[in-house]
Amino acid sequence: MISAVSSSTSSVAASNSSNAQIAALEKQIAAAQKQLAQVQNSTTQAGQQEIQQITEQVAALEAQMAQLAASSASSASTATSSPPATTSSSANLPPNLGQNVNVTA
Repeated sequence: MISAVSSSTSSVAASNSSNAQIAALEKQIAAAQKQLAQVQNSTTQAGQQEIQQITEQVAALEAQMAQLAASSASSASTATSSPPATTSSSANLPPNLGQNVNVTA
């Protein structure tokens, strides 16, 4: 049971880390898109190159974000899955289990 709690705790920490990384990527994408909007009407060769670079940067950031989201979803489904069922036989149980025992001193 302790291992289930510790793995769940580490999954939550990993999820929080992934969420922070995704938020940072979203900020970078927003900044790049803002920069792209500023140069998108450029007709110079340098402007066109900058548009191409920013577009590639946005695509790479979006790919990183998708990969993080997928791995975060994968770890979240692992953390929420049920632990394996334990089996017990009557040989492992004490003989008075489930019986009411009144002891008076």
